[in-house]
Amino acid sequence: MTYLIRPMRDDDLYAVLSILIPAKMSMFITPELFPQIRASNPSLCLLAEHEGAVIATAFGSVDSVVYGNIRKIAVDPQYRKQGIGRTLVETLLGEFRAQGVRQVSCRIAPTNDASQALFRSFGFDDATKLDTYRLNL
Repeated sequence: MTYLIRPMRDDDLYAVLSILIPAKMSMFITPELFPQIRASNPSLCLLAEHEGAVIATAFGSVDSVVYGNIRKIAVDPQYRKQGIGRTLVETLLGEFRAQGVRQVSCRIAPTNDASQALFRSFGFDDATKLDTYRLNL
C-alpha cells in the first residue's frame, strides 16, 4: 500500500479529528486551537494520506532549544500494522534532528503495548518507569 506523509493544513481539522476521536486522543484539538497548534510547529504536525483519505496523524512539539515531544500519534485501526506509525515517528525524529533537538520524549499509556514496542524499537527508554519514554539524539 502506498501513502503520503505530509504536513497538516488548516482544512485537515475534521479528517484529523476522525482519527483522533476514536483513539480518545482529541483533547485540545479544537477548531479554535488547531490553527495555532499547526502554526507553532508546522513541520511537526503530520498526517498520512491514502487515496486522498487521512489514515493517520502525528503531533510533535519543540519544548525548548534541545527538547522535543511527540504529543500524539494515531493510526486508523484498519491501517495499523503496515508501518505507517513507524514512518510517522521516523519523519518526526528527522524533523527534530533538523531543528537541533537533542532529546525527544513521548507519553504512552501503560496499557498500550504496541506503542511501547514501537518506541522502544527506536531506542526510546522508559525514563521514569511510568509512561514517559525518552531518546537522546
